[in-house]
Amino acid sequence: MGFRVAVASSDGKVVNTHFGKASYFLIFDQMQDESYVLIEKRDVKPVCNGHEHSEDDLQDLLAAISDCQGVLVRRIGAEADLALRCQGQEAYIITDYIPSALRILTE
Repeated sequence: MGFRVAVASSDGKVVNTHFGKASYFLIFDQMQDESYVLIEKRDVKPVCNGHEHSEDDLQDLLAAISDCQGVLVRRIGAEADLALRCQGQEAYIITDYIPSALRILTE
């Protein structure tokens, strides 16, 4: 397996969801030819409620995507970004159609 990425999208077409407001992530695996294939949709509990969040909910979300090396999002808060980095993951803020955003990751 190559690079695995979790994508925050409300419609399955565009990276358009804030990390903490995502109710699901689309999980893509990079293939040997550097293309990506959708492997699953993972439902998660959104951790943002206004400007507040639960630390337990954040930890549950991080656990749900812990096998991903990267996360594609529209936005992410500083605390969540730091938590991802502590797990060895990287957040990429790319608001674009999912295929285009995934191609940017391979460039």
